[in-house]
Amino acid sequence: MVLRDIPKLMDEATSGLDPVVRNEILDLFQEFVQEEDHTVFLSSHITSDIERIADYILLIHKGRILLFEDKDTLLYEYGVARCSREQAQNLDKALIVGVRRSQFETEVLVRNRKAVKEQPDLVVDRASLEDILLFTVKNGLEEEAGQR
Repeated sequence: MVLRDIPKLMDEATSGLDPVVRNEILDLFQEFVQEEDHTVFLSSHITSDIERIADYILLIHKGRILLFEDKDTLLYEYGVARCSREQAQNLDKALIVGVRRSQFETEVLVRNRKAVKEQPDLVVDRASLEDILLFTVKNGLEEEAGQR
């Protein structure tokens, strides 16, 4: 298969493939985009595939663009703070992307992991692409519900 013969807009291009073939397809995509005049638009729910080959992440939910960002910025700057509700309320609101609460813990996705990490007694881990997408969509749904 020659990559130049494949359409450059692909929806779930690796979905349903066994891991070996999926890896080979992703290798082809990576090889293809190494040449700067080539682009692949990939629509996928497999975040590991996106994380592996994407330069930019565009998240569209219900026809709205919720996020458009350089992948490296997302992965290096965003973080998940695991804290109490009180600690979450004290975080700078401008840094908060979304919040997930459970009975025992509050998780807050923040835009600037290093700035939040400086606060005492706060655990801040790197956010995975899946974390970022889930928090962003959930936050978008909550904002949408609040507008009704």
